[in-house]
Amino acid sequence: MTLNDIAHLAGVSKATASRAFSNPAMVNEATRDRVLEVARRNNFRPNAMAQAVASRKSGLIGFCLYNKSRPFFGHTFFGPVLDGVTEQAKAMNYHVVLAITDQMQDNFEERFIEDGIEGAILSTFAPEKMVEVFRARKIPVVIVNDELPAKHTGYIIDDNYGGAKKMMAHLIDERGYQSVAFVSNRLSHTSNMLRYIGYLDALDERKLQPYRSSQLPQYDLVGRVTEYNRTPLAHFGLSEIPRRGSPVILRDLSPQAAFEGVQPLLDCSVLPRAIFCTADSIAVGIIKAIHARGLCVPEDIAVCGYDDIEIAVLAEPAITTISVNRNGIGRTAMELLRSYIDNPNCPSKTICLKNQLVIREST
Repeated sequence: MTLNDIAHLAGVSKATASRAFSNPAMVNEATRDRVLEVARRNNFRPNAMAQAVASRKSGLIGFCLYNKSRPFFGHTFFGPVLDGVTEQAKAMNYHVVLAITDQMQDNFEERFIEDGIEGAILSTFAPEKMVEVFRARKIPVVIVNDELPAKHTGYIIDDNYGGAKKMMAHLIDERGYQSVAFVSNRLSHTSNMLRYIGYLDALDERKLQPYRSSQLPQYDLVGRVTEYNRTPLAHFGLSEIPRRGSPVILRDLSPQAAFEGVQPLLDCSVLPRAIFCTADSIAVGIIKAIHARGLCVPEDIAVCGYDDIEIAVLAEPAITTISVNRNGIGRTAMELLRSYIDNPNCPSKTICLKNQLVIREST
Protein backbone atom coordinates (compact mmCIF):
# COMPACT_ATOMS: atom_id res chain seq x y z
CA MET A 1 0.00 0.00 0.00
CA THR A 2 1.13 3.51 -0.81
CA LEU A 3 -0.03 6.90 0.42
CA ASN A 4 -1.94 7.28 -2.86
CA ASP A 5 -3.81 4.03 -2.13
CA ILE A 6 -4.73 5.17 1.39
CA ALA A 7 -5.93 8.54 0.08
CA HIS A 8 -8.09 6.82 -2.58
CA LEU A 9 -9.65 4.42 -0.07
CA ALA A 10 -10.33 7.26 2.39
CA GLY A 11 -11.81 9.46 -0.33
CA VAL A 12 -9.36 12.32 0.18
CA SER A 13 -6.49 13.88 -1.75
CA LYS A 14 -2.93 12.67 -1.32
CA ALA A 15 -2.05 16.01 0.31
CA THR A 16 -4.82 15.62 2.88
CA ALA A 17 -3.75 12.07 3.65
CA SER A 18 -0.16 13.24 4.08
CA ARG A 19 -1.21 16.00 6.47
CA ALA A 20 -3.26 13.51 8.49
CA PHE A 21 0.04 11.79 9.36
CA SER A 22 2.56 14.65 9.40
CA ASN A 23 0.48 17.60 10.59
CA PRO A 24 -2.84 16.27 11.95
CA ALA A 25 -3.87 19.62 13.44
CA MET A 26 -4.45 20.88 9.89
CA VAL A 27 -7.05 18.17 9.13
CA ASN A 28 -10.53 18.11 10.64
CA GLU A 29 -11.06 15.36 13.16
CA ALA A 30 -13.52 13.23 11.16
CA THR A 31 -11.30 13.21 8.05
CA ARG A 32 -8.17 12.50 10.08
CA ASP A 33 -9.83 9.58 11.88
CA ARG A 34 -11.03 8.15 8.56
CA VAL A 35 -7.55 8.29 7.04
CA LEU A 36 -5.94 6.75 10.11
CA GLU A 37 -8.55 3.98 10.27
CA VAL A 38 -7.96 3.08 6.60
CA ALA A 39 -4.22 3.05 7.29
CA ARG A 40 -4.70 0.81 10.33
CA ARG A 41 -6.87 -1.70 8.48
CA ASN A 42 -4.31 -1.94 5.69
CA ASN A 43 -1.28 -2.07 7.99
CA PHE A 44 0.11 1.10 6.42
CA ARG A 45 2.92 3.01 8.09
CA PRO A 46 4.07 6.30 6.59
CA ASN A 47 7.72 6.65 5.71
CA ALA A 48 9.36 8.54 8.55
CA MET A 49 11.84 10.40 6.38
CA ALA A 50 9.18 11.40 3.90
CA GLN A 51 7.18 12.85 6.77
CA ALA A 52 10.27 14.70 7.99
CA VAL A 53 10.83 16.27 4.59
CA ALA A 54 7.19 17.32 4.36
CA SER A 55 7.02 18.74 7.86
CA ARG A 56 10.64 19.97 8.14
CA LYS A 57 10.78 17.97 11.38
CA SER A 58 13.29 15.11 11.41
CA GLY A 59 12.92 14.13 15.06
CA LEU A 60 16.75 14.16 15.29
CA ILE A 61 19.03 16.19 17.53
CA GLY A 62 22.83 16.18 17.43
CA PHE A 63 25.12 15.61 20.41
CA CYS A 64 28.82 16.39 19.96
CA LEU A 65 31.43 15.41 22.52
CA TYR A 66 34.85 17.02 22.31
CA ASN A 67 37.54 15.15 24.21
CA LYS A 68 41.29 14.92 23.67
CA SER A 69 41.61 11.25 24.55
CA ARG A 70 39.63 8.03 24.70
CA PRO A 71 37.25 6.90 25.99
CA PHE A 72 34.75 9.31 24.51
CA PHE A 73 31.29 8.13 25.53
CA GLY A 74 32.74 6.30 28.53
CA HIS A 75 33.95 9.66 29.84
CA THR A 76 33.32 9.82 33.59
CA PHE A 77 31.63 13.22 33.34
CA PHE A 78 30.08 13.38 29.89
CA GLY A 79 28.99 9.75 29.70
CA PRO A 80 26.25 10.37 32.31
CA VAL A 81 25.44 13.69 30.60
CA LEU A 82 24.84 11.78 27.36
CA ASP A 83 22.66 9.29 29.27
CA GLY A 84 20.51 12.17 30.47
CA VAL A 85 20.25 13.64 26.96
CA THR A 86 19.20 10.34 25.37
CA GLU A 87 16.71 9.52 28.14
CA GLN A 88 15.02 12.90 27.89
CA ALA A 89 15.15 12.85 24.08
CA LYS A 90 13.36 9.50 24.06
CA ALA A 91 10.67 10.86 26.37
CA MET A 92 10.19 13.72 23.87
CA ASN A 93 10.14 11.36 20.84
CA TYR A 94 13.53 12.51 19.57
CA HIS A 95 16.50 10.44 18.45
CA VAL A 96 20.11 11.46 19.10
CA VAL A 97 22.79 11.59 16.40
CA LEU A 98 26.24 11.30 18.00
CA ALA A 99 29.51 12.88 16.93
CA ILE A 100 32.92 12.83 18.56
CA THR A 101 35.93 14.99 17.86
CA ASP A 102 39.37 15.50 19.36
CA GLN A 103 40.03 18.63 17.34
CA MET A 104 38.76 22.12 17.99
CA GLN A 105 38.70 22.72 14.22
CA ASP A 106 36.52 19.98 12.80
CA ASN A 107 33.70 19.82 10.30
CA PHE A 108 31.36 17.73 12.44
CA GLU A 109 28.68 20.43 12.10
CA GLU A 110 28.48 19.73 8.35
CA ARG A 111 27.75 16.07 9.04
CA PHE A 112 25.10 17.05 11.58
CA ILE A 113 23.44 19.39 9.10
CA GLU A 114 23.47 16.69 6.43
CA ASP A 115 21.61 14.43 8.87
CA GLY A 116 18.84 17.04 9.09
CA ILE A 117 19.02 17.63 12.84
CA GLU A 118 16.54 20.02 14.45
CA GLY A 119 18.97 21.18 17.13
CA ALA A 120 22.43 20.48 18.56
CA ILE A 121 23.98 20.00 22.00
CA LEU A 122 27.70 20.76 22.18
CA SER A 123 29.69 19.53 25.16
CA THR A 124 33.04 20.52 26.74
CA PHE A 125 33.86 23.19 24.18
CA ALA A 126 32.01 26.02 22.52
CA PRO A 127 33.80 27.52 19.53
CA GLU A 128 31.82 30.57 18.54
CA LYS A 129 32.40 29.87 14.84
CA MET A 130 30.55 26.54 15.14
CA VAL A 131 27.62 28.18 16.90
CA GLU A 132 27.43 30.79 14.14
CA VAL A 133 27.27 28.05 11.49
CA PHE A 134 24.30 26.44 13.22
CA ARG A 135 22.59 29.77 13.74
CA ALA A 136 23.02 30.62 10.04
CA ARG A 137 21.21 27.36 9.22
CA LYS A 138 18.51 28.19 11.80
CA ILE A 139 19.49 25.21 13.92
CA PRO A 140 19.26 26.01 17.67
CA VAL A 141 22.16 25.14 19.93
CA VAL A 142 22.58 24.35 23.63
CA ILE A 143 26.08 24.32 25.10
CA VAL A 144 27.00 22.16 28.10
CA ASN A 145 29.67 23.26 30.57
CA ASP A 146 30.50 26.62 29.00
CA GLU A 147 29.09 30.04 28.10
CA LEU A 148 29.47 32.32 25.09
CA PRO A 149 28.17 35.78 24.18
CA ALA A 150 26.13 34.13 21.37
CA LYS A 151 22.50 35.16 20.94
CA HIS A 152 19.50 32.79 21.07
CA THR A 153 21.63 30.04 22.58
CA GLY A 154 21.14 27.92 25.71
CA TYR A 155 23.79 27.13 28.31
CA ILE A 156 23.76 24.40 30.97
CA ILE A 157 26.46 24.51 33.64
CA ASP A 158 27.22 23.06 37.04
CA ASP A 159 27.50 25.59 39.86
CA ASN A 160 31.29 25.29 39.82
CA TYR A 161 31.86 28.46 41.83
CA GLY A 162 29.31 27.53 44.49
CA GLY A 163 30.62 23.97 44.67
CA ALA A 164 34.16 25.18 45.28
CA LYS A 165 33.00 27.50 48.06
CA LYS A 166 31.08 24.64 49.71
CA MET A 167 34.21 22.52 49.68
CA MET A 168 36.38 25.29 51.07
CA ALA A 169 33.88 25.95 53.84
CA HIS A 170 34.12 22.27 54.77
CA LEU A 171 37.93 22.26 54.73
CA ILE A 172 38.38 25.52 56.64
CA ASP A 173 35.35 25.91 58.90
CA GLU A 174 34.54 22.27 59.66
CA ARG A 175 38.01 20.74 59.57
CA GLY A 176 40.19 23.72 60.49
CA TYR A 177 42.59 23.41 57.54
CA GLN A 178 43.83 26.95 56.86
CA SER A 179 46.60 26.10 54.38
CA VAL A 180 44.91 24.71 51.26
CA ALA A 181 46.73 24.08 47.97
CA PHE A 182 44.97 23.99 44.59
CA VAL A 183 45.64 21.37 41.89
CA SER A 184 44.02 21.38 38.46
CA ASN A 185 44.67 20.99 34.79
CA ARG A 186 44.41 24.11 32.58
CA LEU A 187 42.68 26.98 34.34
CA SER A 188 41.36 28.37 31.06
CA HIS A 189 38.78 25.56 31.03
CA THR A 190 35.64 27.28 32.31
CA SER A 191 34.87 24.71 35.03
CA ASN A 192 38.40 24.80 36.47
CA MET A 193 38.51 28.57 36.24
CA LEU A 194 35.28 29.01 38.20
CA ARG A 195 36.40 26.50 40.81
CA TYR A 196 39.67 28.42 41.20
CA ILE A 197 37.81 31.71 41.64
CA GLY A 198 35.55 30.06 44.24
CA TYR A 199 38.66 28.74 46.04
CA LEU A 200 40.22 32.22 46.12
CA ASP A 201 37.02 33.98 47.19
CA ALA A 202 36.45 31.52 50.03
CA LEU A 203 39.94 32.26 51.33
CA ASP A 204 39.44 36.03 50.97
CA GLU A 205 36.20 35.89 52.94
CA ARG A 206 38.15 34.31 55.81
CA LYS A 207 41.16 36.64 55.42
CA LEU A 208 43.38 33.69 54.49
CA GLN A 209 46.01 33.46 51.75
CA PRO A 210 46.16 30.78 49.05
CA TYR A 211 48.95 28.26 49.56
CA ARG A 212 52.21 29.54 48.10
CA SER A 213 55.76 28.20 47.97
CA SER A 214 58.85 29.76 46.39
CA GLN A 215 60.04 26.20 45.75
CA LEU A 216 57.31 25.66 43.18
CA PRO A 217 57.87 26.72 39.57
CA GLN A 218 55.85 29.59 38.07
CA TYR A 219 52.71 28.01 36.75
CA ASP A 220 51.38 28.23 33.20
CA LEU A 221 47.66 28.79 32.66
CA VAL A 222 47.81 26.41 29.66
CA GLY A 223 45.43 28.11 27.28
CA ARG A 224 44.83 31.69 28.29
CA VAL A 225 41.65 33.71 28.30
CA THR A 226 39.93 33.91 24.92
CA GLU A 227 36.58 35.16 23.71
CA TYR A 228 35.22 31.72 24.62
CA ASN A 229 35.80 31.98 28.37
CA ARG A 230 35.67 35.74 28.83
CA THR A 231 31.90 35.59 29.40
CA PRO A 232 31.99 33.60 32.69
CA LEU A 233 34.90 35.73 33.93
CA ALA A 234 32.82 38.86 33.38
CA HIS A 235 30.22 37.56 35.86
CA PHE A 236 32.82 38.17 38.59
CA GLY A 237 34.00 41.51 37.25
CA LEU A 238 37.20 39.96 35.92
CA SER A 239 38.87 40.20 32.53
CA GLU A 240 41.76 37.81 33.27
CA ILE A 241 42.26 34.66 35.31
CA PRO A 242 43.69 35.64 38.73
CA ARG A 243 47.33 34.79 39.37
CA ARG A 244 47.58 34.16 43.09
CA GLY A 245 49.25 31.52 45.20
CA SER A 246 51.03 28.49 43.77
CA PRO A 247 48.40 26.35 42.06
CA VAL A 248 49.77 23.16 40.53
CA ILE A 249 48.74 22.88 36.86
CA LEU A 250 48.72 19.37 35.38
CA ARG A 251 49.00 18.28 31.75
CA ASP A 252 45.64 16.46 31.98
CA LEU A 253 43.10 15.01 34.42
CA SER A 254 44.53 11.49 34.67
CA PRO A 255 45.66 9.98 37.99
CA GLN A 256 49.12 9.42 36.48
CA ALA A 257 49.45 13.08 35.51
CA ALA A 258 48.41 14.01 39.06
CA PHE A 259 50.87 11.55 40.62
CA GLU A 260 53.73 13.02 38.60
CA GLY A 261 52.64 16.65 38.71
CA VAL A 262 52.22 16.85 42.48
CA GLN A 263 55.79 15.70 43.22
CA PRO A 264 57.24 19.27 43.29
CA LEU A 265 54.53 20.24 45.79
CA LEU A 266 55.39 17.29 48.03
CA ASP A 267 59.07 18.31 47.86
CA CYS A 268 58.31 21.70 49.45
CA SER A 269 59.72 22.29 52.93
CA VAL A 270 56.32 23.50 54.15
CA LEU A 271 53.45 21.30 53.00
CA PRO A 272 49.81 22.39 52.75
CA ARG A 273 47.39 20.94 55.27
CA ALA A 274 44.86 20.14 52.53
CA ILE A 275 44.73 19.91 48.73
CA PHE A 276 41.70 20.98 46.68
CA CYS A 277 41.58 18.99 43.42
CA THR A 278 39.32 20.06 40.56
CA ALA A 279 38.54 16.42 39.66
CA ASP A 280 38.25 13.13 41.54
CA SER A 281 40.70 11.51 39.10
CA ILE A 282 43.31 14.07 40.18
CA ALA A 283 42.61 13.31 43.84
CA VAL A 284 43.22 9.59 43.23
CA GLY A 285 46.70 10.23 41.82
CA ILE A 286 47.59 12.67 44.59
CA ILE A 287 46.51 10.29 47.35
CA LYS A 288 48.77 7.64 45.80
CA ALA A 289 51.67 10.11 45.70
CA ILE A 290 51.15 11.11 49.34
CA HIS A 291 51.10 7.46 50.43
CA ALA A 292 54.28 6.81 48.42
CA ARG A 293 56.01 9.46 50.57
CA GLY A 294 55.03 7.57 53.72
CA LEU A 295 52.43 10.17 54.65
CA CYS A 296 48.79 9.57 55.56
CA VAL A 297 45.52 10.98 54.21
CA PRO A 298 43.93 12.89 55.92
CA GLU A 299 46.15 12.82 59.02
CA ASP A 300 49.10 14.55 57.30
CA ILE A 301 47.45 16.03 54.23
CA ALA A 302 43.72 16.03 53.51
CA VAL A 303 42.62 15.65 49.88
CA CYS A 304 39.29 16.43 48.23
CA GLY A 305 37.99 16.07 44.68
CA TYR A 306 35.13 17.22 42.49
CA ASP A 307 32.40 15.50 40.36
CA ASP A 308 31.75 12.37 42.51
CA ILE A 309 32.63 9.80 39.86
CA GLU A 310 32.50 6.10 40.78
CA ILE A 311 36.18 5.86 41.69
CA ALA A 312 35.74 8.47 44.45
CA VAL A 313 33.94 6.07 46.77
CA LEU A 314 36.28 3.16 45.90
CA ALA A 315 39.53 5.01 46.60
CA GLU A 316 41.42 4.41 49.84
CA PRO A 317 40.50 6.50 51.68
CA ALA A 318 37.18 7.32 50.03
CA ILE A 319 37.28 10.83 48.59
CA THR A 320 35.36 13.83 49.88
CA THR A 321 33.95 15.50 46.78
CA ILE A 322 31.26 17.64 45.18
CA SER A 323 28.54 15.54 43.60
CA VAL A 324 27.55 16.99 40.22
CA ASN A 325 24.13 16.14 38.79
CA ARG A 326 25.54 14.95 35.45
CA ASN A 327 22.40 13.10 34.36
CA GLY A 328 20.34 16.16 35.27
CA ILE A 329 22.63 18.34 33.16
CA GLY A 330 21.89 16.13 30.14
CA ARG A 331 18.15 16.07 30.74
CA THR A 332 18.00 19.82 31.27
CA ALA A 333 20.05 20.42 28.12
CA MET A 334 17.53 18.44 26.07
CA GLU A 335 14.58 20.24 27.65
CA LEU A 336 16.17 23.62 26.94
CA LEU A 337 17.01 22.63 23.37
CA ARG A 338 13.39 21.64 22.77
CA SER A 339 12.29 25.12 23.89
CA TYR A 340 14.62 26.67 21.29
CA ILE A 341 13.37 24.27 18.62
CA ASP A 342 9.82 25.43 19.36
CA ASN A 343 10.82 29.09 19.54
CA PRO A 344 14.22 29.79 17.86
CA ASN A 345 14.12 33.48 18.77
CA CYS A 346 14.10 32.95 22.54
CA PRO A 347 16.80 35.05 24.21
CA SER A 348 19.95 33.33 25.43
CA LYS A 349 19.51 31.55 28.76
CA THR A 350 21.91 30.01 31.26
CA ILE A 351 20.73 27.30 33.66
CA CYS A 352 23.06 26.58 36.58
CA LEU A 353 22.42 23.25 38.32
CA LYS A 354 23.11 22.93 42.03
CA ASN A 355 25.48 20.33 43.43
CA GLN A 356 26.08 18.66 46.81
CA LEU A 357 29.00 18.27 49.18
CA VAL A 358 29.73 14.59 49.92
CA ILE A 359 31.97 14.12 52.95
CA ARG A 360 34.10 10.95 53.11
CA GLU A 361 37.29 9.80 54.78
CA SER A 362 39.90 11.74 52.73
CA THR A 363 39.26 14.97 54.67
